[in-house]
Amino acid sequence: MMTGPAGGTEPSEGTEPTEGRLVVPRGGNRGLLVAVVVVVAVVVLAVLKPWGAPGDSGPADDTELAPSAPGDARVSPAPSPKATPPRLGVPGGQCFPSTDWRVYAFEVDDAHRLQHWLIIEPGAAAGPRDPSIPVVRVVTDRLLGLGFCVGSGPDGLPPLAGVRAWALAPATASSSRDVQVDLVPLAAYMPHDPDLGATYLPPAASGGAATQGWPPGRYVFAVGQGNAEGDERWFGVEIATPPREPTTP
Repeated sequence: MMTGPAGGTEPSEGTEPTEGRLVVPRGGNRGLLVAVVVVVAVVVLAVLKPWGAPGDSGPADDTELAPSAPGDARVSPAPSPKATPPRLGVPGGQCFPSTDWRVYAFEVDDAHRLQHWLIIEPGAAAGPRDPSIPVVRVVTDRLLGLGFCVGSGPDGLPPLAGVRAWALAPATASSSRDVQVDLVPLAAYMPHDPDLGATYLPPAASGGAATQGWPPGRYVFAVGQGNAEGDERWFGVEIATPPREPTTP
């Protein structure tokens, strides 16, 4: 054994050292060593990066990173709401809110049921014979129901305050007179909203006997709105039967 410069012993030539020692320099070099160790640790951590993004465990396999082919994922569009049109002509649905007044006629022609809506502009009148009353014409074999659908004004739809009707005597019948008609609602074809209008059965014959349809002739209606003292709207309906023989123009 030989004595080293630092006071220790050195191994003789030909022998292996039995232990290793960290020789710490004396004096102010200890701080330098600590700094070197810290720098090395920081570099190792920066290279290895043992941490990961919070909650990021990475993709399970390569398929997660592959872009999906067009058409793989289809997003079904939300169904768009469809407007429900009014069911015209069905029981209770023949009248709907509108600005136009309409005469409603329900008939049977050759075993087919037909409905008519004839626009009319009712107005004021002094009585059923007033010549200013507008009149529409309905040609039919068998008119089962006759009525009207009211039009709403700028202030909305006022409630019905009463309806009157007359069967006018033919102009050629000097002995006949106008007869007020007893209006009987056709229940199956009355509008759901009673202020929208009404449909009536054929008037009873003399003696109260039921009839198969509205008889041909002219009828005048007076419709009150708002209250009992409100103004009445007047209109007429001419019912005619179709010709049985072809006519020559």
